[in-house]
Amino acid sequence: MDAAGDRLSFRSRRLPASFSCLAVVVAPGRERAFDEAEWRDAIVLVERGEIGLCGVGGGRRYYSRGAVLCLDGLELRSLHNRGPVPAVLLVVSRRASGCRVLSPIPFQAWRRLMNDQAFNRGGERS
Repeated sequence: MDAAGDRLSFRSRRLPASFSCLAVVVAPGRERAFDEAEWRDAIVLVERGEIGLCGVGGGRRYYSRGAVLCLDGLELRSLHNRGPVPAVLLVVSRRASGCRVLSPIPFQAWRRLMNDQAFNRGGERS
């Protein structure tokens, strides 16, 4: 849970070695094309901001900080951030023998970003 005790967060947690955690950042006002293979067998936590799941039929559903999602098997076109701050998704999956890279920034760099006071002044929409 976060400091308020009401939302799940991996921000200060260490995962067991059998799991990997990748950060995916979607900039404000931007979309990220959905590739189902990238999200297979993963749990996704909305760590910051709000993310919209855009279906192939045109519908959208929005989820804010603390939401836990499974995108595997969904018919999505893209992920959309309509908010004023970067949307940060943490993707937790079992480690495989190969390496998957989803994030434009390494996890350690994301941690530094999350602790940066200037970054955190952008406010949070829940």
